[in-house]
Amino acid sequence: MALLREHWSLLITQLRLSSLLLACAWLFGCAAPVVDVRPDKPHHTVGGFQNLPGGLDKPEFTDFLRWQWERLLGTRLAQAFDTVAKKAVDPTLLGQTSLGWRMTWLGHASVHLQIDGLHVLIDPVLSGRASPFEGFGPQAYNPSPISLEDLPRIDLVLISHNHYDHLDARTVRVLARQPGGSPIFIVPLGVDRYLRNWGVESVYAMDWYDTRLFNLPMRNTESLTVEMIPAHHWSRRTLWDTNQTLWAGFRLQTKELHLVYTGDTGYSTIFKDMARRWAPIDWLLVPVGCYEPRWFMRAQHVNPEEAQRITQDLGARNALGVHWGVFRLCDELVEQPLTDLIKVQEQLPAGATRIQMWAIGETMQLQQPLLRASSGCSKAMLRC
Repeated sequence: MALLREHWSLLITQLRLSSLLLACAWLFGCAAPVVDVRPDKPHHTVGGFQNLPGGLDKPEFTDFLRWQWERLLGTRLAQAFDTVAKKAVDPTLLGQTSLGWRMTWLGHASVHLQIDGLHVLIDPVLSGRASPFEGFGPQAYNPSPISLEDLPRIDLVLISHNHYDHLDARTVRVLARQPGGSPIFIVPLGVDRYLRNWGVESVYAMDWYDTRLFNLPMRNTESLTVEMIPAHHWSRRTLWDTNQTLWAGFRLQTKELHLVYTGDTGYSTIFKDMARRWAPIDWLLVPVGCYEPRWFMRAQHVNPEEAQRITQDLGARNALGVHWGVFRLCDELVEQPLTDLIKVQEQLPAGATRIQMWAIGETMQLQQPLLRASSGCSKAMLRC
């Protein structure tokens, strides 16, 4: 009976969200931004954007309705978010500047990087919900290990696409008002319109393969290269703006280290093409969660086996699994990405790079030589 009540509560929440999005767009004009597209580019269309060849097609809205109906009628297993490993974050340590790269996983797809004195956030969603509304929508069952107010001054924010678990209005607004001035926001084409509507002025929209250089405070003659790279995904923030803004991953590189973040993605042959273009890659951030039911998610979210395949496709020397452990967005159990990844890694040949699974809040100093010997993961990490 309790599970049935939970199903109905979930369905009612989704219906309320759809109704409010409709009302919002109708009354306040918050439909999708209008983007100048270039039909000469293969991923641009007259109506927006599309994936490059090499992956599966995005499911239709009727597939979404089927998924929700199956969720309503099926058995919904209890989640145990307290089993996800967590570590406290020391704001003073996070704010320290030093030579080299230091990375902290803040949960889901949110990552903090300190790169030779430059403080960078990737896909920060730190407000407690992946939703346009404070009262309901996907809740962060494992909140960020550091509050927005305790973050160090952020220099650069990279946002991969407009889905609510990657682009959070409250987080953006707080960062834009930080003492010392707003960070620079780098976003895919069209996403800049949202930020400008929220009062953010320091925002730059980029297309796939566009690059920008940023000075490194502790290396006067060197810079960080940021390149926006393709992902196999889609975009939507209201009911009728599907694929009208671009989605992407990022490539970050200095003379010392080369890191790639795939962004949300389904499996595609584009990653083999990237390897030919950019290898070697020292660190890879790759999603490992939100992949069930497979028939619905496989075109948009890789599962652990496909994430491991991307790691091999790119020839990454080290890899970290992200996009798990915080929100209840899909149907797998919160610990399933870890247990599925263990099974996949048992079949890998000796010497293959194994995706690591960190505790939320864990910090590592990144180096070109394998700092953790690419040790992969273990069941013990659920409670480390």
